[in-house]
Amino acid sequence: MRTFSMALSRTPRAALPSAPWATDALDLTTSEETPTVANHSVRSWIFAPMLAENKNLTDEVDESLLFAATVLHDIGVRRNTHAHGAP
Repeated sequence: MRTFSMALSRTPRAALPSAPWATDALDLTTSEETPTVANHSVRSWIFAPMLAENKNLTDEVDESLLFAATVLHDIGVRRNTHAHGAP
């Protein structure tokens, strides 16, 4: 098993959405992003349901899609900087 940074090491895999791709999405984030960015993505997932509840949107939120959107929202950002002419 890989060693994850602090936020990821405290995220029990049992708490992941039951969608079969959830573990793959988390593994992709942790393998492709820096630990700082991966932790940011996991924190986004942890806080997003709280925000939805605060805004009374829990009935409208698909938790699996929310997980995918938050955990994968920064995939490729670092890698694509050269594609836009950045040094």
